[in-house]
Amino acid sequence: MTADAALASKNTHAPGPACAPTAEEEDLTARMTALGQAAREAAAALAVATPEAKTHALRAAAAAIRDTREEILKANAADMAAARTKGLSRAMLDRLALTPERIE
Repeated sequence: MTADAALASKNTHAPGPACAPTAEEEDLTARMTALGQAAREAAAALAVATPEAKTHALRAAAAAIRDTREEILKANAADMAAARTKGLSRAMLDRLALTPERIE
């Protein structure tokens, strides 16, 4: 059974327009599919990359995170506020919280 057939067999909604995915759902599906494909391609490249290339890539990623630290912290503050509003536990809030030290 294909993945699509398995999902279809679990669909308990009545057939018809009400079951049709919204444009937002279709966009999310397309984005997730593209992300998955990019991850597979990156994994293939990583599998044959030299240790030096891997080190360079990791250092570049770390630099990009450091360069956008303030934006990351600002977005995290908004995420934390939303999480508190939703009543997330202290443990979950701790996992979500970013600080300059955690970023470093």
